[in-house]
Amino acid sequence: MQFGILGPLEVRSPAGEVIPVGGARPRALLVMLLLDAGRMVAVGGPKAPTFFVFASEQLDYDRDDPEQHRRVLADAYRGAGWRLPEIIARLPRARDLYLDSISRVEIDEYARGRVVLLGDAAYGNTLGGFGTGLAVVGAYVLALKDYPALVRQRGGPPSRPATVTRPLS
Repeated sequence: MQFGILGPLEVRSPAGEVIPVGGARPRALLVMLLLDAGRMVAVGGPKAPTFFVFASEQLDYDRDDPEQHRRVLADAYRGAGWRLPEIIARLPRARDLYLDSISRVEIDEYARGRVVLLGDAAYGNTLGGFGTGLAVVGAYVLALKDYPALVRQRGGPPSRPATVTRPLS
């Protein structure tokens, strides 16, 4: 993807096609995210009043020490604009603070034999609990697109359906 923000906002696909971005607010948000790439803050959520996401190398901190969590966030957002200085200044008063990493592993195969990774296990691109929906869509695409090719490659469908011979719990 290519983004042009000097002059009118323009978004282009890898093939160079213009992708329309409608509405003043989505366009302004996209510009803000592009100007501060690698850092995002969502404010006003029902479960987490403030939600931070930032890119970094692996961090070395005590996962059980909220003071270190505050330091990590303050360091990650140092020099940021918008309302970030005000938000970071409120961190010492935060009662509930949780810090964890979001990691991604790149693999060559998403399927081996009868085992297939779907949803977050395969794509890992959601932060808001959409992994189950992605798993269902992934299974649908696999069944419609990839399964016929696998059947042709293996010379026909399985001779019998898979069965569970013991409880899965």
